[in-house]
Amino acid sequence: MDGIAGLLIEGTTLSLWSFFGLCGISFVGSVIAASLGLGGGSIVYRSGDRMRVGPESLGYRIVEEGLVFGGDTLTFTDVAVSLGVAKIGNVLPRVSQREAQDAYDVAVDRLEDAIDRIKTGGAPMSVVAVGGGSSLLPDRLSGVLEVLRPPNFDVANAIGAATARVSGRVDRIYAMAGRQLSDVLDEARQMAEADAIRAGADPGALEVVEVEEIPLAYLLGNASRVRVRVAGDLLLTRRQLGGQERV
Repeated sequence: MDGIAGLLIEGTTLSLWSFFGLCGISFVGSVIAASLGLGGGSIVYRSGDRMRVGPESLGYRIVEEGLVFGGDTLTFTDVAVSLGVAKIGNVLPRVSQREAQDAYDVAVDRLEDAIDRIKTGGAPMSVVAVGGGSSLLPDRLSGVLEVLRPPNFDVANAIGAATARVSGRVDRIYAMAGRQLSDVLDEARQMAEADAIRAGADPGALEVVEVEEIPLAYLLGNASRVRVRVAGDLLLTRRQLGGQERV
């Protein structure tokens, strides 16, 4: 289990276009996010005079090894249950309230720090808490306007996988000499749309969700870096829907 903090602007995920590495693997075009290594299965232990939460995790083994399920490994779920934040499992975990509170505070501090790192401004923002582990979080966070938990928030990962939109993107450098910006953006949009359609998007449901043009003064030919991203619903054929029309 892992905690992810991401950023939504007007309902659309904000992307990180530059290349970055994770565990030796290169990525590009990801959602701006911060991975916390924090979830319900995160193992809790003492290190010196402080409690530690993760990044080691029981993962799916929590239902066998977590204290609330009769196991012998202290997890973040056990901490939340012992503090009365959540009601999970069938065994009351035996952990001191002081250690539980210390561990809980450590986890919340990490979450608040991650939220601050991905925010684009200093003003408080609303946080939408989803996934099974979000039920372990407090209703108030520092620097956060409100913590929202929509209906069926605990299975949001499954809902997201089933309803996610298909996107296509273009990120390239254009020589702008003798060309109109509108023509360049239109060309990039068409390329992004073709990319999304190849990935399975419905051609009739595509919309532009992100456009950026960055002049590059250090290149000849009045060059600009153009980024365009489009997104649309997944095209489901009649055969895939068992004879029904697309949705």
